Amino acid sequence: MKTLLLAFAVCLLTLNPDRTRPDPNKEDVKAIQGTWQARSVEVGGVPVEEFAKSCQLVWDGEQFQVMVNGQLQDKGVVTRRDAAKNPKEFDFELTEGPSKGTKFIGIYRLIDNTYTSCFVMAGDERPKEFASPAGSNVVLNILKRE
Repeated sequence: MKTLLLAFAVCLLTLNPDRTRPDPNKEDVKAIQGTWQARSVEVGGVPVEEFAKSCQLVWDGEQFQVMVNGQLQDKGVVTRRDAAKNPKEFDFELTEGPSKGTKFIGIYRLIDNTYTSCFVMAGDERPKEFASPAGSNVVLNILKRE
């Protein structure tokens, strides 16, 4: 009887569809790797065109570097990611640079070679849509893969 129950348990484990389904977080981390050039940056509904022209985001795993005019501006790390939510959510913290220790919460999407993120400092309400309303503290970035 024990052998039959063990065989049944093994069958259930091997038939579980969740075991073979790719982890959306791992898939997004893999897809985002590399260098991204900012195309558009808005803060509180105001375009920051000069910054966008000079800004790159370089991903390595869950760590990233913000480069401005080819110089390191900040380093950070994603501390939480939920790619199963709609919109996808992430939290990150800056680990080096002038804003070291600052934490942010936001949403993101990856469509082909376009990465869009929308975020605020932790403590504010996480954005629900990809917009930077006038007068808000919401940052909206649109980047293209290099």
